[in-house]
Order: sequence, then C-alpha cells, then structure tokens
Amino acid sequence: MKRRSASLSQTHLKSSDWLFPGYRAGQPITPNSAMINLRRLDIPLRAARNSALRQLVLDMPAAVAAQAVGYSPETVERHARESGTRWTAYASRHTPRT
Repeated sequence: MKRRSASLSQTHLKSSDWLFPGYRAGQPITPNSAMINLRRLDIPLRAARNSALRQLVLDMPAAVAAQAVGYSPETVERHARESGTRWTAYASRHTPRT
C-alpha cells in the first residue's frame, strides 16, 4: 500500500461521506481491500463476523436479522440459539389486541 502525503490524505478524508473511504474519490473501500487491511491487523475475520451476527440476534428477531443481512433464516436462527436468545414471544408482544 502506497503512502499518501498528509495533505492529500487529510483532504480526501474530509471530503468523503463514507465511513471507510476508498482510494477512488467518492467511493467506499472495496470489500476485498477491507478484508486485506483487517488481516494485516491480525483481526480474525470469521470470529468478528460471527460475533457481530450473534450480537445482532440479541437486538432483533432472527427472521428480521436474516433478511437484513441476507443470510438464510436457518443460519441466523442457529446463531440466535447459540447466543441464548429466542424471540418466540416477539409476534405476540407486538400484535395489536382487539
């Protein structure tokens, strides 16, 4: 990875709306570049992804999380069980009573 001058780097970061700006102006970092950078920092990617998914299912029902991240409901439900949460009462708590 090439080093950019401080002034160019600062200008680039200030003008970007992206949390993780890429090298092309106005574009986010590519998934492959993000993966390479995280591996250089010795971040275990699979463990990080699984931890994020398990936290997500603590915050919302597995079916909603699955749709949000594009995973199969079965996979997300397995993570929910492993996280110790079950949103079995979710529908009844949010169904209007007549």
